[in-house]
Amino acid sequence: MGDTESTSVTPPAATPIPEGNDRYHAIRMRARGNRGDYALDARPVASGGQATVFGATHKATGSRVAFKRLRFRSPDGMARMRREIEAAQRFGNHPHVMPVLDSSPTHDWFVMPLASESAQTLAAVLGTTLALRGLVTAVCDALREPHQRGWIHRDLKPDNILKLNDQWAVADWGLGRRPRGQTTDPRRTQIGGQFGTEGFAAPEQSIDAHAAGPQADIYSIGQIIGWALTGEQPRANVPLLPADGPWRAIVRVASATDPARRPANVDNLLALVARELDDPPVNPIGRGAELLTAVRTGDATALERLVEMAAQHAGDYDLYMEILLDLNDSQTRAAVTANPAAVGEIVRGIPDLHSGTVTLEYGDVDRLVTWLLVIARHAGGLGEWDLLEDTAEGIFYLDHWDRWRVQADIQSWLASCFGQAASIVAAALERNPDIHAHFDSLTSDRGVDHRIRSVLSTTT
Repeated sequence: MGDTESTSVTPPAATPIPEGNDRYHAIRMRARGNRGDYALDARPVASGGQATVFGATHKATGSRVAFKRLRFRSPDGMARMRREIEAAQRFGNHPHVMPVLDSSPTHDWFVMPLASESAQTLAAVLGTTLALRGLVTAVCDALREPHQRGWIHRDLKPDNILKLNDQWAVADWGLGRRPRGQTTDPRRTQIGGQFGTEGFAAPEQSIDAHAAGPQADIYSIGQIIGWALTGEQPRANVPLLPADGPWRAIVRVASATDPARRPANVDNLLALVARELDDPPVNPIGRGAELLTAVRTGDATALERLVEMAAQHAGDYDLYMEILLDLNDSQTRAAVTANPAAVGEIVRGIPDLHSGTVTLEYGDVDRLVTWLLVIARHAGGLGEWDLLEDTAEGIFYLDHWDRWRVQADIQSWLASCFGQAASIVAAALERNPDIHAHFDSLTSDRGVDHRIRSVLSTTT
């Protein structure tokens, strides 16, 4: 038996239909709770429990809709339909929650978009990880706000997950539980009675459905996963485990008999799904060592793969100091030629090396500057001006350590810059006035490009 709502609860104002559903928006704007606004098909598209669903046409717009009406006007049936209408009005603006477009003032019928399919009818396509994960993610997204607001669906099953506009939408909140204090006469939900759909309903729903929390819906999701992968109907209170694979671990946890052993909320369930299904995170230093070895043995693609991986982990101290700086000058120049954009990402990560718990030592600074000078000279020779600018910034950032061992090399590089390269380097120098004194001897060297001498002279 379901809950009966207290008469003090007033259904909220209808939420807007998601953008892109203009035809449904038009129906919602014309909604007036009038049964005569809809022409029902002769035969229902679904029938079960206390209600029947017909395809119908909204006369004013000609749009096709689903018309759900009670088979019998019983107090329990109207209470369930009222709850279904209220949930859809509260949460139907979410793309994964089925909205209500119009409804009877006496809660004996309502209108919703006409779904093309359901998880039940699309069972054959849910056997792939991609399709099944899409369904699970959509259901979790649909339940997030209701759960946070104290609503529990309590009847998740394949028939209640519908395909609308190529997206999954959770429907049929008739057995839903409102937030504490807004539900009902507890005599209507009998302790010890069957509540929900056998096999998909959580064990605690047959003990005290009033006490069911978000973990009850998570149990149902676990059973839906098992159903999709095995093709079997779940049995009451028995987790339907796939034979093997990562989904088995997910179902085992999600459909644990004890609610306390299940994920506490949908985000925890999604995190579990990600842990089991996603590729393990890359260990930059371990992967870098493998690629560096391959580079040294002549693997033609290893260098490019190393650079791409390092760009994704820019600012990783160990990766720079133990892998990238162990490339010889020829290999570093080859990396710049092959993928200057990725090398730029790596160079821009230089300031991140001196952050958090990592402190750059003098020897680190010397090695980094020497490496960056190789990149800078080659980037200038190739006309890779963005990379040259980024590299110059990295060099000048490190020169704040005032390492005399490498300042002679920096000075030699500055003296070699002419034309467009000199313009870019001069602009970077201008942004770093604190280091100009390190190179003041260049201001009197007529062999140095005038733009670099001009910047240095203004602050020395």
